[in-house]
Amino acid sequence: GILSIAAANLGATNVLGLDVDSVAVRVARQNVRLNRREHIVRVALGSLPHHEVKPRSYDVAVANISALVVSEMAGALATSVKPGGRIVASGVLVDNKDQVERALVSAGTLLEETLVEGDWVTLVASVA
Repeated sequence: GILSIAAANLGATNVLGLDVDSVAVRVARQNVRLNRREHIVRVALGSLPHHEVKPRSYDVAVANISALVVSEMAGALATSVKPGGRIVASGVLVDNKDQVERALVSAGTLLEETLVEGDWVTLVASVA
């Protein structure tokens, strides 16, 4: 929803937002229309891996979900991003940072930046 719209507003030309909650998908689609970004943003029900996500097709993948889910889908995130692209994992509690870092590195990414705000962490990794 909001991250997809923000990406479009920042210049992304092809955005796919995924959510496992059908209500969140419906609301996100409404917000995309309200923000007049439907020519850029598609919102679908599901998670990675997803049939609409071709390997190495995105410059950036953003996951604002729990550390456990980011860790479980680290490989699919890395596979969805073009070489030289970035993965941004946010919504991670500081206590779970190491788990997510290990999963991203195991998926073949290079950890580039760690941002901490209070109890929350955002990790940025690049894809080789």
